Amino acid sequence: MPHSAMPAWEVDHAQTIRQLEALADAPGVSADYVRTRVAILQAQVEVFGAGLPTPPSAGVGRPAPSAGGQPSVGGPAVRPEMLRFDQGLAAGLLAAIVEAGRRQGGGAEGLERIAAAAARRPELVEDLALRAAFETDATRLTGLGRETGTPAELLGFVARLIAAPLVVDAARGLEALPDAAAAAGGSCPICGSAPGLAMLDAEDGHRTLHCGLCGWSWRFARLVCPRCGCQDQAKLERLSVDDEDARWIETCAQCRGYLKTIDRRRLGDPAGPAALVEEIATLYLDLVAEQQGCVGTAPYAAMV
Repeated sequence: MPHSAMPAWEVDHAQTIRQLEALADAPGVSADYVRTRVAILQAQVEVFGAGLPTPPSAGVGRPAPSAGGQPSVGGPAVRPEMLRFDQGLAAGLLAAIVEAGRRQGGGAEGLERIAAAAARRPELVEDLALRAAFETDATRLTGLGRETGTPAELLGFVARLIAAPLVVDAARGLEALPDAAAAAGGSCPICGSAPGLAMLDAEDGHRTLHCGLCGWSWRFARLVCPRCGCQDQAKLERLSVDDEDARWIETCAQCRGYLKTIDRRRLGDPAGPAALVEEIATLYLDLVAEQQGCVGTAPYAAMV
């Protein structure tokens, strides 16, 4: 296996759940939101661990499957036709997300609208998953938001939560994985999604980007914006709440994007919590970035 944090299809999800549950008692963290993400992760893992069917010859917006589990050339390794979609499992995952939101209270009304729309048109769930996983243009997702009567941001989050285990399942079937140490792009070599988090390795300080959809990680240059490739140091800035903290924001004035960064060299445990745990523990940094007018990537939906 090339240099990489363990990908989402090889980690101990039970350990991640335990780390999340411990986070509920941390100061400055919403215990209700933590419990919501625990419930969602458990539902994602259930879908991921289920026996998914062989991909059909055609589906919503997907071409006929090609032979073999070979990575695509000049693009992400996972392609739409490689996803094994099961309507019942996806509907169950959506129901779990709705129930988790209902218990927390936030966004419950919008989630109920999505569930009602999916009940009227069952293929909507597959459509959402494919759009979230493989389309960077948000136009179609905005249209689906109008159909369901929900904000595109909420719809996109739900769609990514449903897509994540399906993309990981497809990646698990690849005959070869991208070389994470050699990957030079700012997008995930597995699924093409944007990084949701960056970490500096405890041993050598190398910057590792963590995909916000499939959980894959790959090395990336320290002083380059993953979003737009800007290398002008005058446009790259670091924002932190505490100068001595191990967690901060890296912003880019050229694209107004930002990425949260965790320095594992400053943590008591070099291995540190899972990226998903760090993502939830550092939601306060997202507020800081938004106050500065910065724009984040798609919602973090990975299972690790």
